[in-house]
Amino acid sequence: MNGNGEVIVADNHNNFNLTIFNQKGNMLNAMESKVKHAQCFDIALIENGSVVLASSDYRLYLYRYSHPLTV
Repeated sequence: MNGNGEVIVADNHNNFNLTIFNQKGNMLNAMESKVKHAQCFDIALIENGSVVLASSDYRLYLYRYSHPLTV
């Protein structure tokens, strides 16, 4: 959950997907990477609206989200 009370869901089933919902369950925005990553271990939201993905291949991936996220 971010600073606005929105629910952030990260999914790495096919590609890395990030979806934002309000507290009523309505989807506000979504992002899908064009790259398939190794297993997603964790994500972090950064104040500038970026998302950091940590994967099982010992790499960090930085995504700039088009709709700024509030931490």
